[in-house]
Amino acid sequence: MIGTDINNNLFDVFSYETHYANGVSVVMDGENMVYMSESDNEYIKQVFPPSPNMVATQTTYFADTLTVRGEGRFLKGWDIEIGIWKEYNRDGELINEINKDEHYPISWEEMQKRFLANGIHVDDIKTLRRSHDTSEGNYLWVLTLKSPRGILDIAYFDAATGELIERKQIPIRMDRA
Repeated sequence: MIGTDINNNLFDVFSYETHYANGVSVVMDGENMVYMSESDNEYIKQVFPPSPNMVATQTTYFADTLTVRGEGRFLKGWDIEIGIWKEYNRDGELINEINKDEHYPISWEEMQKRFLANGIHVDDIKTLRRSHDTSEGNYLWVLTLKSPRGILDIAYFDAATGELIERKQIPIRMDRA
C-alpha cells in the first residue's frame, strides 16, 4: 500500500491499475477514505481518516515515473496545510522541506485542547483559518462557530500562546427583500 507510514517515508510505487482503474477516484481503505486524482504531470492521493481525527495526508506522485513527488498533512474540511511538507526529486531524494507551522508553534492537537478549554468543541467550528494580524504582528487561529440564526460567533486565538484573545457574537441583519 502506498504511503502506509508517511512518517517513515516509504517510497512504494503508485499502481494505476490497483488504485485508479476504470476512473475510480474514491475508495475505502479500512476506515479511511482514499481520494485519487490526476493532472498532466502528477497523481494525488489524499487519505481522510474517520472523525474525530481531523488530520489528513496528501502524497503526490510524478506521473511519468510514479515515484513520490511530495507529501504532507492538512486539516480536512479546511484545507489548512500543517507540519512539514516534503518535496522529492524523481530519484526519491529529499530536495525541499517547508514548515507550514513556522508561525504556529502550538500543534493542531494542542490547539484543539485550547479550544475545548474555552468551551469550543471541534464539531462546533464552521470555518477555521490561520491569519496574520499585520497591525499587531500576531499570527492567529480564527474560528467561526455554529450559532443561532442571526448571530455570527467568532473566536480569535493567539497562535504563539494558544490563548483566547477575543470571542465576539455579532448580530446579523436577516432582512429579506
